[in-house]
Amino acid sequence: MYQKADKAEIQQHLSDRFGLPEEQLESLLPDFFRAISGHQTVLEQSLKDQDADALCKAAHKYKGALANLGLAQAADLALQIELATKAGQVNKEYVKISAAIREIVEPLF
Repeated sequence: MYQKADKAEIQQHLSDRFGLPEEQLESLLPDFFRAISGHQTVLEQSLKDQDADALCKAAHKYKGALANLGLAQAADLALQIELATKAGQVNKEYVKISAAIREIVEPLF
């Protein structure tokens, strides 16, 4: 079982890491969360298309976005997909990994 993303923890992470004031974070967080939702959609579509190159790129971008928000567990899962698809492999296991990432980030949507 994975720990679900918590908006307050993300806000604290961003404040600690980047020194952003609370009011700026409050205006930025909705954009960050929309970006996370978009990355999840692209990852899932790349899986459906069985496109290893697109999946690798999507996983790489998603990993970075997740890491920037302090979602290390989800970023590690995206990294698994990224590394495996660099070899041109797409398999059904990635669907499970993608679902695990969705489980973590869904509270943000």
